[in-house]
Amino acid sequence: MQLDDKDRALLMALSRNARASLVALARATGLSRSATHDRLRRLERNGAIAGYAVVLDPAVEAVGVSAIVLLRFDDSRSHDRLVSQAMRRPYVVRGRCVSGDIDMVLDVACPSMRDLDRLRADLAVLPGVRAVTTYPVLRTHPGTTAAAPPPPIPESAPTGRIG
Repeated sequence: MQLDDKDRALLMALSRNARASLVALARATGLSRSATHDRLRRLERNGAIAGYAVVLDPAVEAVGVSAIVLLRFDDSRSHDRLVSQAMRRPYVVRGRCVSGDIDMVLDVACPSMRDLDRLRADLAVLPGVRAVTTYPVLRTHPGTTAAAPPPPIPESAPTGRIG
């Protein structure tokens, strides 16, 4: 799906406040309310907006233990299967496939340290998982939950190379 500058402005405004009113979103994008509403529905329908979420204040401690879990896979042949299996595990909030020495980063929220340990052990025995590293989160600092990507660089833009 191609996003234009108005779509990106709408996504950025929503990433700052997913509960913003239609009027506030229209103001942020420079569009009318009805045009903003139409774009919002289109972005939802086309999957650019996958959903809306509540971001809990970590001080509330609604969840006992939050952690970041890093997974390393044996090889790329089992990648899709392992991603699917990891994402079906209880307490996994979000998963991101990354490049480098780590194959997948999981954000998890468990009721207790014992549950985190069980999840870690469960992930470690999945066939094809080479290593699991777990980092319990001590403190979370507020910020936006997501950001719209910057606009693509036009092909005619200078590359920064000299000569």
